[in-house]
Amino acid sequence: MSIENDPLIRVVHTAHAFLSAPVGKTLQAVIYPRPHLVGDFAGLATHIFANHPRHIQLPLTNLPLILPPTQAVKQAYDQVAADVAAYNIGASPMMPRLRLAPASNFTGDDHSPVTHFHEDRLLGTSRVLCAYSGGGTEWLHTRDAQCINPTRRLYAPKPGAQIQCLPHGALVRFIGDGHDVPPFIHRTPHLGPKDGIRMLMVGHIPLPREVT
Repeated sequence: MSIENDPLIRVVHTAHAFLSAPVGKTLQAVIYPRPHLVGDFAGLATHIFANHPRHIQLPLTNLPLILPPTQAVKQAYDQVAADVAAYNIGASPMMPRLRLAPASNFTGDDHSPVTHFHEDRLLGTSRVLCAYSGGGTEWLHTRDAQCINPTRRLYAPKPGAQIQCLPHGALVRFIGDGHDVPPFIHRTPHLGPKDGIRMLMVGHIPLPREVT
């Protein structure tokens, strides 16, 4: 992941800096790498999906019903539950917090916007993403993106552009359109059969009133 010479993206190393960064004012996104998370996140994703095969978007209220089968899975569960609690501020309790889907949903052969580079439609809030398994979120520097469908707000990399990828466990907080800085362009990566279940935490942090 490279952010050299991009004043719109900032990498931070504490939760406080992640939450307090001026996203929507001078930044389009802030990234918190968190390289040392402990636990079996792929095992947790498989366990949740096996017990809730129809809950592609799993509300927080369902998480306590899942009994992790091993200590490593329990460690992953505790981390995900803590993230869900910490990075959803002022959002509806029933809003989906955890999205699970098999890698076969993201082969790139479908027409889902999430497998194309896109901007999110957000009103008065910033979005937080964290992929724990099944491929990290991919993104483009604004200078490397070209709009290919204004109606659907879809983008493609410019010739020679480098696609950036967030590692598993990294948090990214970003804005959509309608701000002084451009929106964050990102996508779910194209995955293969060996990538297992993709588990993605989706959070929301309100923006200060002056940048909504």
